[in-house]
Amino acid sequence: MWEWKVYNNSHIIIAIGTLFLGFVWAYDWLSGLILTITSIFMYYYFRRYFTERERQFFWYRHHVTKSIEVGVERALQSLRTAIVIVDEIGRFDWANDKFAEIVKAVPKAGELLLEYWNDFPFDILWNDHVKTIIYAGRSYRLTAQPYMAATDAHPQLIVFIEDVSEIAAIAKAYENIMPMAMSIQIDNLADVIQGLAESQSSLLISEVTSKLNLWIHGLGGFIKKSSADSYIAFFNRISLAPIVDGKFIILDEIREIKNGNKIPVTISIGAVVAEKNMADLAQGAIANLDLALGRGGDQVVLTIDGETNFFGGRTNPAEKSTKVRVRVTAAALRKVMTEAENIYVMGHKNEDFDCIGAAFGVRRMAKHIGKNARLVVGSVTQELRNSKRLLQEYEGYEGFIVEEANREAITPNDLLIIVDTHRSLLLSDKDFAARFTKCVVIDHHRRAEDFIDGPLLSYYEPSSSSASEMVVELIHYFGENVENELTHIEASMLLAGIMLDTKNFTIQAGARTFEAAADLRRVGADISLVRRLFITNFDHFKLRAQIAGAVELIGEGSAIAVCPAGIPEGKIVAAQIADWLLTVEEVKSTFVLYPEADHINVSARSGGGINVQIIMEKLGGGGHHTVAGAQVTGMTVGELKSRIGELLEEVNGKESENESDIIARS
Repeated sequence: MWEWKVYNNSHIIIAIGTLFLGFVWAYDWLSGLILTITSIFMYYYFRRYFTERERQFFWYRHHVTKSIEVGVERALQSLRTAIVIVDEIGRFDWANDKFAEIVKAVPKAGELLLEYWNDFPFDILWNDHVKTIIYAGRSYRLTAQPYMAATDAHPQLIVFIEDVSEIAAIAKAYENIMPMAMSIQIDNLADVIQGLAESQSSLLISEVTSKLNLWIHGLGGFIKKSSADSYIAFFNRISLAPIVDGKFIILDEIREIKNGNKIPVTISIGAVVAEKNMADLAQGAIANLDLALGRGGDQVVLTIDGETNFFGGRTNPAEKSTKVRVRVTAAALRKVMTEAENIYVMGHKNEDFDCIGAAFGVRRMAKHIGKNARLVVGSVTQELRNSKRLLQEYEGYEGFIVEEANREAITPNDLLIIVDTHRSLLLSDKDFAARFTKCVVIDHHRRAEDFIDGPLLSYYEPSSSSASEMVVELIHYFGENVENELTHIEASMLLAGIMLDTKNFTIQAGARTFEAAADLRRVGADISLVRRLFITNFDHFKLRAQIAGAVELIGEGSAIAVCPAGIPEGKIVAAQIADWLLTVEEVKSTFVLYPEADHINVSARSGGGINVQIIMEKLGGGGHHTVAGAQVTGMTVGELKSRIGELLEEVNGKESENESDIIARS
């Protein structure tokens, strides 16, 4: 490399040489002449030498570069991976022969990629650099890399397209043989066989077992009876598609069994696909069965790759005739409350009379064991104002309703009892609730996925009319004569809660509901006092009349109305209107929309013929068979009304449910 350095610095050498010759000429002109002639000769000789070497070097570099370019071109063309380079608007810059083989055409520079591959995810690949798609019946994995060919050039995208059809086929075959577990339970066996002869009971259980065996064996699976009313089943994931296509028809087949029973037989199923090991698979199936039972039974909870889907659950939960669970829960609740230092009660946002009434019942149980309980509330609703106004007339309730609780005062031994909800998102004060390490949940709504984690005790009973009814039953078994200790104000508040959720005993009211109401009346519940609690103001009355004039009827007997935005206590007004519209002849379900800043509230009610909870769940909400609600974002009022109409058609059976997405995920 030194010779190139010499050549490149020749002007410096010439300058030094010229200076040296000047000195020589100054002292001896003859020597200077000889030296000058010699220097000129040597200059032209070496210049020619270095020029030739430079030419050879550049020729060699060009030859090597060209050879590499040709080699790379041939290598890229012969690769089994297709390669395409496009600009920012999807025009071809270059593509290899493998790409031409896939699209069965030879693209030219400047042509649009989408002309050859119309569903190519060109726009997506700029951000999501790896994607697998199906084209012409084969699977391809696309790997993209944006780059700049030059500093002043437009961005380009190079995409490597690999045929992974064989790998996808192997993965699908592996996926198809993955195990799926089911935990199955007869919901109401004790109630169904009550009053039947032993032979009839045996035949009925045998028929249930036979139908389950035929169903599971038809899917190529295995089923084993684990107890009198429970079964465990396993089969391969490939059987999932026909199960989903059939919408778990086994639920209907079991319900149709008649063998002297007056109450229909129903089953609940918890199913899980694709857990890491068999232990997680079995535990997941059991957890999903608990969720199905907590939602009222007669349904399936299916988890596929972490995503939960619900099937069935369209019938109203049957009221349980036995109170064994109430007795056991009451004993456990007494133990937990006795060990607690302080007891707090909390309900859902915008507390209603069911929530408030249940809190009064919890307060009485706390008083029975020598403790105090306080109700922590969020925003002050009309129901709370009416309740507080009434409490001013009675002694002993000072400090019971707390609007701003002291968060710092909470200790590890304090207990929070949550009533009338089981979802953390709906709590009146989530931050305050998060400070408790011990909590109890008492709720009658169908269980949702986002239930409160880790309660010491949870009591879900979807067949109950209200949380107040559940608390009345717990009071009966909490201790000796506890119900006789109820004051007439406490009994009246509990009765108000029952009357609110049953719409004056017209909806979801069973025999146990009337028993609870009778117990409350016996210990002093005052109907006139309850009537005072339900008094509404004149403005709300006029608003209800105004909205009623704009009600629309959709589907078969469904009414939908819109509550004006910005009115005081709009959510409460919307709920009242939804209840009121149910009193109209031929109206089977009601939906009242109340728009707020960034979402729309929906209050849904049903006379029992339509499960409004299913509709609200599809909108991100939840609730009960006859009372439900949701907060919807990303839709206008008009779009939401149309969506509710579509969901009503699905629930009413006018359209078959689209389960293709579930099958695709499986």
